[in-house]
Amino acid sequence: MGGSNGLVSYETSLLENNIKKKVYNLSEDDTNIQIHLLQLKLLLKKEITPETIILNIGSLGSNLSRNVLRYLPILGKNHDFDMLFQKHQTFNYYMYRIFPILKWGMYNNDLLYPLAFNIIKSNRYKHRFNEDGEYTYPNLKSSILSDDYEFIELNNENETLNEFKILCLENNINLIIVNTPYYKKKIKWNNSDNKVKNYSTLYANKPEYFYDNLHLNKIGKKEYTKQFIYENFSLNK
Repeated sequence: MGGSNGLVSYETSLLENNIKKKVYNLSEDDTNIQIHLLQLKLLLKKEITPETIILNIGSLGSNLSRNVLRYLPILGKNHDFDMLFQKHQTFNYYMYRIFPILKWGMYNNDLLYPLAFNIIKSNRYKHRFNEDGEYTYPNLKSSILSDDYEFIELNNENETLNEFKILCLENNINLIIVNTPYYKKKIKWNNSDNKVKNYSTLYANKPEYFYDNLHLNKIGKKEYTKQFIYENFSLNK
């Protein structure tokens, strides 16, 4: 689970071949710990209990992005999502509950506009998903790759993160918290514990592994997955 970093940083087929277990990447771009917690609650509600969760933390912020609209079909059907959506988008919450057609219209717009754009610009903007639904950035570096170093501090004593940890503990889920590699960006945890695997500076001086400062490209993705397997081989024990 994770945001865009989790989405593009793991070669699931390589993981499966090495740990001999089925791997699913549930990461969604532009999402934070609140959405990851919602995903976990939805899985548990469906009586789906993962053996291990690799939780990729890019942000512990509380703001919700437009991508929360992907969950609108469960508005009014799931208490956890209702509370989350009401807290952050109170006006829209009541409008979507009173006029359900607005909910579906917003959901469809979020799907149709990108689809139409990709049809028009199909030669330039191609979907980068493989047959397994895995997303990968190309090896070409983005023009926004910057050499300016950035430091970010995250606090392990985060209410939502703690709730995520408790749910995993209560359901016997092995939780591994991870920071994926960045280019010229270092993440420091305050009050950290030994479950945090901080790879933020692993490839700090290897621009050839990155599409931009935040995301690995195809080469970096494969190398990082190999390194992750090597350091966390006990996953399959």
